[in-house]
Amino acid sequence: MADPREGTILSVIHAFAVSLREQADCGNDFRTGFRNALLVAREALRQTPEQLAALRAAGVVDAGALGFVDMLEGIGEFIETGRRADDSEMPEELAAAGIDTARGGEYIDGHRYCTECVISGETVDRGALKAALLAMPISSLVIAGTREKVRIHAHLDEPTQLFETAARFGAISREKADDMRAQSKSAHTRRDQVAIVADSGADIPAEAMDRLNIHLVPVRLSIGGRDYLDRVSISPREFYNELRTSPVPPRTSQPPPGDFRRLFEFLLSHHERVVDVSLARGLSGTMQSAESAASRTDSARVAVFDSCNGSAGQGLLAIWAAEAALVGWSSERIVEGLTRMRPRSTLYAVVRDIGYGIRGGRAPKLAGPLTRLLRFSPVVKSKADGRLGLVGAVWGREDLPEKFARNIAKRLDPSRQWRLIIGHCDCAEDAERVHAMLLRSVRNIDRAWVMEAGVAIGAHAGPGSLVIGVQDYEPPQP
Repeated sequence: MADPREGTILSVIHAFAVSLREQADCGNDFRTGFRNALLVAREALRQTPEQLAALRAAGVVDAGALGFVDMLEGIGEFIETGRRADDSEMPEELAAAGIDTARGGEYIDGHRYCTECVISGETVDRGALKAALLAMPISSLVIAGTREKVRIHAHLDEPTQLFETAARFGAISREKADDMRAQSKSAHTRRDQVAIVADSGADIPAEAMDRLNIHLVPVRLSIGGRDYLDRVSISPREFYNELRTSPVPPRTSQPPPGDFRRLFEFLLSHHERVVDVSLARGLSGTMQSAESAASRTDSARVAVFDSCNGSAGQGLLAIWAAEAALVGWSSERIVEGLTRMRPRSTLYAVVRDIGYGIRGGRAPKLAGPLTRLLRFSPVVKSKADGRLGLVGAVWGREDLPEKFARNIAKRLDPSRQWRLIIGHCDCAEDAERVHAMLLRSVRNIDRAWVMEAGVAIGAHAGPGSLVIGVQDYEPPQP
């Protein structure tokens, strides 16, 4: 919209609107007029690759224009027959023209996130704002509003770039960033497949997220008066840098119900059911937000499951649920399986510097001098209600990763099969040392991932801490 071009959805909408008006001027009844205008829209869609070089090179029609014509096809079907259309098929003349409509659902600009925010100020310089945004690798830009309040919509790969640029022109609010890559996968999966959702309180390896198409709702984070979306507008590494330098402790907060509701509504348009594997109710109000969104969407089709866990423990449960969905389990069966797997999935963490927990109010002030005097690092574990409780300590500061790994290995039955997620709070080398020790010490490991832990646990455990999610693994069978 900031730089309108022929060959996009705008061309097709314009052609349809002009034709519909002409049909009315000619005195045609609505059914005939709509039928004729639809033919014009189809022809305009067919011409989009000739008008836009990127479409011509990819051999596809414009995705937005295709969606608009799909919608018109459904309306036309209802007008003609009185029933709703099934999955729409594009007219035969498009195939005859050599256009690959099977790829029409892909987003041609290639950017991953659909991002929005609102800028508020006494006077927002919209011209300068537009120039600053167009200087970025960005597409589908829309800028609308008044001098005091401007809304931005854009597609790009790094939402933090948009939010940082917008913040130069005023106070930003109502940030959102939807993962179009995950949405595109959902749009092209079987409709009866269950969609799996988690919040970013769960630490889930990127490989598993992409392979299993797990959808993530970001936790909110505030540092020094700036608000962020976890793993979207701030990376874990950027967060830990801020944590070390900010004089004010960061504050995490649950996603608002609207974040869940927007995702639930989209997924239910492509799936019969949704299962949300939530951060423990005992740790956060995140689950309450998800339940509120489910009740306002379609509570019969959305199940919100209390993982009684967080971080890597919650992540293992979300992965298991996604694997069950992939082999065709119903949502009811997935929830039953999660209930069985929940006590078999546990989070452990060793806190190197208790000072961050004290500063955030999660640990008593006495713990600081006590841990320094006795030279130990506390080990905590997720309890049945999801809260974290002290279960031991690692004594001495030397070889802490190996000592922590041996501590956990002793707790794992060697006759069982285990899955592990090893998370680190900005100490990747320590995590690799834990990984190596566990591989040597635990015989039956199905998978062991290593990743950077997110802000939900990092804000309280602090840099240098390590987490291990362990799961007594039972693969879901078809």
